[in-house]
Amino acid sequence: MPTVPAVEAPRALHPELADERVRSVRKINLVRLCGVSAFFLLFLVLGGLMRMPAWTGNLELFAVYWVITCGVFWASRRFERLAPFTGVTIALVDMPVVFLLQWATFPTSPSASGVAGFTVGFYVLLVILAGLFLERWYILFTAAVAAALEVLLQHLADVSLGAMISTLILLALTTVACTYSRGRLVELVARVEAVAQHETARRSAEERLRETTGLLGIAQTLSGVTEVQEALRRICRELSRLMGAETVAAYLVDPERASLRPTAAYHVPKEMLHDLSTTPVPLAGVGFGDALQSGHLFWSDSVPESSDFDFWLFRRYPHQSSLVVPLLVDHRVAGAFYLVWWTRRRTFDRAAMTLVEAIGQQVGKFIENARLYEELEKNQQRQAHAERLRALGEMAAGVAHDFNNMLAIILGRAELLSATTDSPDTRRALRSITTAAQDGARTVKRIQEFTRRKPPRPLERVDLGVVVRDVLEMTRARWEDQAHARGIGYEVRVEGAPVPPVIGDAADLREALTNLVFNALDAMAAGGHLTVRLAEDGERVRCEVTDTGAGMTPDVRERVFEPFFSTKLEKGSGLGLSVVYGIIKRLGGDILVESTPGIGTTFTLWLPIAFDGPDPATRDRHAVTPVQAARVLVVDDEAAVREVIGDILMSDGHSVVYCPDGASALRALEADPFDAVFTDLGMPGLSGWDVARAVKRRRPGTPVSLITGWGDSVDATDAAHRGVDVLLSKPFSSADIREGLERCLASNGQRPSGATSP
Repeated sequence: MPTVPAVEAPRALHPELADERVRSVRKINLVRLCGVSAFFLLFLVLGGLMRMPAWTGNLELFAVYWVITCGVFWASRRFERLAPFTGVTIALVDMPVVFLLQWATFPTSPSASGVAGFTVGFYVLLVILAGLFLERWYILFTAAVAAALEVLLQHLADVSLGAMISTLILLALTTVACTYSRGRLVELVARVEAVAQHETARRSAEERLRETTGLLGIAQTLSGVTEVQEALRRICRELSRLMGAETVAAYLVDPERASLRPTAAYHVPKEMLHDLSTTPVPLAGVGFGDALQSGHLFWSDSVPESSDFDFWLFRRYPHQSSLVVPLLVDHRVAGAFYLVWWTRRRTFDRAAMTLVEAIGQQVGKFIENARLYEELEKNQQRQAHAERLRALGEMAAGVAHDFNNMLAIILGRAELLSATTDSPDTRRALRSITTAAQDGARTVKRIQEFTRRKPPRPLERVDLGVVVRDVLEMTRARWEDQAHARGIGYEVRVEGAPVPPVIGDAADLREALTNLVFNALDAMAAGGHLTVRLAEDGERVRCEVTDTGAGMTPDVRERVFEPFFSTKLEKGSGLGLSVVYGIIKRLGGDILVESTPGIGTTFTLWLPIAFDGPDPATRDRHAVTPVQAARVLVVDDEAAVREVIGDILMSDGHSVVYCPDGASALRALEADPFDAVFTDLGMPGLSGWDVARAVKRRRPGTPVSLITGWGDSVDATDAAHRGVDVLLSKPFSSADIREGLERCLASNGQRPSGATSP
């Protein structure tokens, strides 16, 4: 520890010493006042009342002395700067008064030496009192006055020279002792002050370290955590440590509800946890919301009496002090921290308030950055979804041809088999296969349309009851046969009265309801009840699909219609419900999902009623006019597709020649004429375009029907310029093939080559 020199120090260097000097002066002056008052009272009694001669003559002198002592005492109390200098009055007032009193009593004293001894003792006492003023010159001045007066008194009393010298030595020793004691006291006070300064510096350093640690923790949170709720929870903890708060809660503004929504908290009492976490604080009318609107930090150390904290939550859980720190974003309040001291009155200095205000501003910027980051993430997700959809469309364009070939085979064979069987069960099964193949074809076409805009198909009147029955029949294998094989059971039923037809597309509605049925079955892994309810609801028809499965949490329910969002992990693609949503919205309807975890889920569809137009059951269909037998060339690199087309044509009495590629087709055309040519578009070697051009060059009157598995991507006008008379898309029905042949033969007004004239 560094040493402190025992010398005078100015007030700026030793404030503790100066303060101690003032305190000592006031105590000494109080003692002087009490002593003088006691003697004055004695003079009044002995001299004024009892009229004793020795006391009567000095009464006026002592009255003046008492008045002066009172004035000195008042000055030391009233004027702090003047207090240290009142010590000089010991030499200027007290010692002369003592001298005069002793001089006055000298003639009546029994011995001069007694008078001198009493006076010396009194002077020594006054010198010691002067030493308590902590000023060296006070001591020296008082001792000098005392020595002069004592020598004068003893000279007048004819005291010997030796006694005078002894008195001077005594006063000198007293002066030295007082001076030394005063120096040691000054050194002690300086050392105490140094220790106090060191302790103050240590506490200040600890406070700065605590603030720095808290600010560092908050800075690390703001820079390293992107999730707002977790970041606010950590900041609540750091604020509690930094400010000594017993509980800290974080609120964010909910603009839609005009309230502060509880978001995070730290060290909340158990009995308060539920109310705090579920109770928003209004931004106007009650609570601290009105005061918060100003954007300024405010606090109270008497919350129960404050009108700013009259919200019922604060009354139920009373606390003594609180501090509200606004979170500002561009001078707009985005939230607040609420700091609580349950029983302690807490006040704040300017530095503490500046600190927490700065923290509030930084957290406000963090909240705004988090919002922007969330928007950026959503935009990136939307962009990623768009990229995935585009990739899906490009992939679909590549595989659609193969899918459509397979669907063409399934559809054609099912229709041919249906025409040759009389079994109702077989016909019902073949009808389900045909419907599923047609719906599959439309699904492939819709996926192809992801990468290009196509005009929507015209809507029609649809019997929703028939669609529901078709869907349940198509999915029967899943909820009946496969379920029984796995040892589980589903109870599937349809409820409700018949409903009017709706405006829509039967294939789209079948796809939507099929997705909902499969989704419900997936949710009931151990079996359960599946109910489809139909009802008329004003100008709309309501269709409810209800299951008794696992249900959905609120978070899942909010995202259930997002593309590629799935809770089935590797089992799901995340497209099913988004497709359902898109279909219903495209048809002008609405969809709502309600779900309770552990109880089940209900999807409700609303579709507009079709008030005009033909009923779907009696709608006129295109009638194919029977034609005479024709000779047709069928060109396709898929043998199964060729055979389906040929079987359909031959079932109507036409003759068919098959070619597996474009080159063999050209050779067949060179050898014999044909009434029509059916050719696939995508083939190895010569494509369908090449075949059409060759037919028009070699046999200009022969019509060409181009069959494509690329959906509607082929433009009809462009196809006509390339020599194509009729466009057909895969998968096709037998009616499509028959209609295509009729249109081919009618395009040039020709007669079949095998027909005879009437």
